[in-house]
Amino acid sequence: MISGATRGKGGSGLWRHLLDYKRQNDAVMVGASRGLIETGTKDQIKELTHIGSYASHSKPLHHVHADPAKDWTSDQWADFWQDYENEFSLQKQPFTEVVHVKHGREHKHRVYSLLLPSGSCIRMDNDFIRREKLNRLAEIRTGEPILSGRHNDAVIKALEAEGKKVEAQLLRDAGLEGIRTRGKLKPQERAQQERTHIDKAGLAVIVLKGWKSFVPTVLMEQLKAHGCSLAMGDKGPIVIDQTGNVHALNRLVNMASKAEGKPPKITAKQAVDYVRGYDLPFYADIQKKGKTNDRTIPELGTGQEDYFIPADLSGSLWSK
Repeated sequence: MISGATRGKGGSGLWRHLLDYKRQNDAVMVGASRGLIETGTKDQIKELTHIGSYASHSKPLHHVHADPAKDWTSDQWADFWQDYENEFSLQKQPFTEVVHVKHGREHKHRVYSLLLPSGSCIRMDNDFIRREKLNRLAEIRTGEPILSGRHNDAVIKALEAEGKKVEAQLLRDAGLEGIRTRGKLKPQERAQQERTHIDKAGLAVIVLKGWKSFVPTVLMEQLKAHGCSLAMGDKGPIVIDQTGNVHALNRLVNMASKAEGKPPKITAKQAVDYVRGYDLPFYADIQKKGKTNDRTIPELGTGQEDYFIPADLSGSLWSK
């Protein structure tokens, strides 16, 4: 699974992002909430923003998204959020939740207030490593493929310290020990990742695993399991991720291989040879067909919002 989080002050940019003003999802629905008077995403974000104005910290809100590789049951979601709140001491904190549906699969966003009665905020030290640990535990619990992260050794060590020796061993058995997945992103790639919440390094690991089978159909199945697909672009095969953005197949293979310390330089021509003989759809044809967007927006706010505002405004957690 893929998850990400950031801190901010809230504001109009955040609720516009959650309500999907850029129309990047097929459906948007109100999720759970706690400790808030208002109803509807827009008003609840306004309330959380107001609550945060009393904090001593400049960024009193925590925005987290979770994107499983497959549909989770309500119990699996409940287990994930319970683990998340226990990890970061968020059990009593007010929050609002929005559910996005993209390519037939749900991912969820939650915004928590970090404000404590004292006026200080809950500390979120080392949250990247801690979220990575929670991701691996969720993959084990739900039967998803175990992905390699940037801090595998630290995650295994943390699991051992918590007495989760079985889980730690499963990560070792998956080949994660001693591996640090990290790829250097170009500025435009980093901007795309922040906009779409797709971890390119994680996607590269999935691609490399399928590539190593030397059977394109295995790679296609690996991608399909994560809501992605393979197509032919102008210069060679490309991967279309969950958000519809495209990535050159050979560049993803090179990124993940470099992170493993075994960097073969796969060219676009080699990638073309790899899929030769397989009937891949052309990306140009996919673009021509276009896409329909049967969004459903129940109870998202006042119903008076302009759903075509072209850019996030100041105050967006993603713009900070």
